[in-house]
Amino acid sequence: MFAIDAAKVVGDDLVLDVGYCGGCTMHDFTLCFAGIVLDTDILLVRVHHDAMGDACEAFITEQRVVDLTPLQQLMPSPVKLELDGWPDLLQYVY
Repeated sequence: MFAIDAAKVVGDDLVLDVGYCGGCTMHDFTLCFAGIVLDTDILLVRVHHDAMGDACEAFITEQRVVDLTPLQQLMPSPVKLELDGWPDLLQYVY
């Protein structure tokens, strides 16, 4: 489990402030395509968290950056991102 504490688009990057339990190994966060809202410019995306088997219990907060350039193949600019776990639409302009 993890929480998204902040999310914003900066250039070609999605910048996330995340919080999660762990602390013994590096965790991996990747952006996953979850669908398109038909007849709109909204992409549904979610963040996948791989704890790499980390069972430690420290609460980690950190910033992670995800490259958005692969989304350029899906839709023309601007693209609205509906990020699972984040209440606001994000806009990616390229």
